[in-house]
Amino acid sequence: GTVCQVVTIIRETSDGEPLETANASRPVSLKGMLAGAASATITLDAEHRIIGWDQGAVDLFGYDPDEAMGKDLDRLIAAGNDETFAQAVYLSEQVRRGNPIPPTEAIRYHRDGSAKNVILAASPILCDRSVTGMVGIYLDVTERKQVEEGLAKSESRYRATLNAMADAIHVVDEELRIVLFNDRFKAWNRELGLETEALGKTVHKVFPFLPERIRDEYEYVFEAGRHLVNEGVTRIAGRELVTETRKIPVFDGERVAQVITVVRDITERRHTEEERERLLAAEREQRLQAETLRRVAAGLISTLDPQQVLPFILAELARVVSYDSASIMLLSNGSLSLVAFRSPHPRRAPSTPVEIEALPHVQQVLEGRKPVIIADTSTEPGWRHLPESSYIRCWMGVPLVVQETVIGLLNLNHEVPAFYTQDKAQLAVAYANQSATAIQIAKLFDDLQSSNTALALERALLSQRVAERTAALGEANAQLARAARLKDEFLANMSHELRTPLNAILGFAQVLQEEVYGPLGQRQRRSVENMEQSGRHLLALINDILDISKIEAGKMALELVPVSIESTCQSSLQFIRQDAREKQIKVVYGTMDDTLPPRVDTVLADGRRLKQILVNLLSNAVKFTPEHGS
Repeated sequence: GTVCQVVTIIRETSDGEPLETANASRPVSLKGMLAGAASATITLDAEHRIIGWDQGAVDLFGYDPDEAMGKDLDRLIAAGNDETFAQAVYLSEQVRRGNPIPPTEAIRYHRDGSAKNVILAASPILCDRSVTGMVGIYLDVTERKQVEEGLAKSESRYRATLNAMADAIHVVDEELRIVLFNDRFKAWNRELGLETEALGKTVHKVFPFLPERIRDEYEYVFEAGRHLVNEGVTRIAGRELVTETRKIPVFDGERVAQVITVVRDITERRHTEEERERLLAAEREQRLQAETLRRVAAGLISTLDPQQVLPFILAELARVVSYDSASIMLLSNGSLSLVAFRSPHPRRAPSTPVEIEALPHVQQVLEGRKPVIIADTSTEPGWRHLPESSYIRCWMGVPLVVQETVIGLLNLNHEVPAFYTQDKAQLAVAYANQSATAIQIAKLFDDLQSSNTALALERALLSQRVAERTAALGEANAQLARAARLKDEFLANMSHELRTPLNAILGFAQVLQEEVYGPLGQRQRRSVENMEQSGRHLLALINDILDISKIEAGKMALELVPVSIESTCQSSLQFIRQDAREKQIKVVYGTMDDTLPPRVDTVLADGRRLKQILVNLLSNAVKFTPEHGS
């Protein structure tokens, strides 16, 4: 009546309950075995020989009961690999000692040599507390193992993909516990001094600075199953981080089981975008400034009237430098006078003229020749508070400079304190220069107009003077013509009146020379000869005067005939001998230089004119030769 064997009952459960042997005192848990997988029950005797081989064993290992019965189990299904065989022998030895084997993964071999992944559990069969055999259960998990290996490879690739990404990624479950994260997540947390061992911890534990709304965002993703993207600024360890966070649902069927959270540090990108936006804004501002200055330049070309140009410049200035009121004042004798004023609001223009000494800030602009800004007029000691300027809280003054000379002031007023900056001041300088240029051009134009008027008057006066002078010259010419006519008449009369008595004298001289009235002495003869020669010389002078008149009238004619040089020279000497004798000047006729070529006896000339020339030359020679000369 002693029980020496135990019948093992295998019960397959679908609700995850453990499979137990009939020996309630030694339960064997097979939790984790896949439902529906092929199972085999094998019974062995004390020598480890097979005494029970069911259909499951046939299906699992390919041996019929006749082939398996009486065989050593380990050698039959575990001898395909030394390591596998050693493990099987070890497990069998444990059972022989009365120790049950809990569910254990192992490899066993089919009859065709193929490896089988199995989960085995074994219990000893006791009889009078002695091991008389054992029973083993084998569950075929080859397909499950392949699935697990595929999942492991997939998970490895998934993790490698996450690690390859530059963003910090972590996966949370419904309890917001972190179940997976990539290397960048860990490195990022290390850089920020946050929790690096985050697995199994909630996001609020790892990131204690997160606001409570993060929980609402995760709840929305889990419930709605939709992506959620947002940006935020966080201050961590003294650093300001700008992050973009994406929450992506992971579905298990129709239920969201997990949420992948991708955190991207966009601080540098945000700074780059802000810098780009700043540069674009600066470029737009510069384009606006250039366009405005171009319009101002065109306005300067279109008109030279300051009453039109200066208000136009103030209107264009408002496009790039905002103001509540603006004015342009000109400097004259220590005071400023208003020449242009503009305000987009109903403001009153300042009263002028204004004494510079009463306004220290204006004096500072004019003396320093650079812009001055009063950030808050309410705290400026030198600011003069007037009813018409009570709205001004920020003031900027820019000098108007032309050729190193300050000619005026550009005032910009605003009701907001600290509104104007140095950048705005530099921009206002350009418009102040345009205003100064417009004023200077207008002044030059006025000067030009005045000069043109004066020049026109001077031209009219000159024209009048020319007309008067021309009339005077005409009168003078008429008088000269009359004088010439009178001179001609006088010369004609004079030649007639002088020639008549002169001819008589010459006639008498010739009569005396012919001794008609009796013989003449030697001295008398010389005197008569001199009288004749002098008379003839006087006649020649009269003829010279007539010749001059002919020359002036262009009617002079020469009578060219052969003329004896010696005779002409001797005759010419007779006219100057008396004068030479009085000055005791020695007069010699002849050639004094033997190197000269032989003399010429006659020349073709007008004898009377030639003699006239010689007499004039000899007369000058006697006149300018000192006494006792030669």
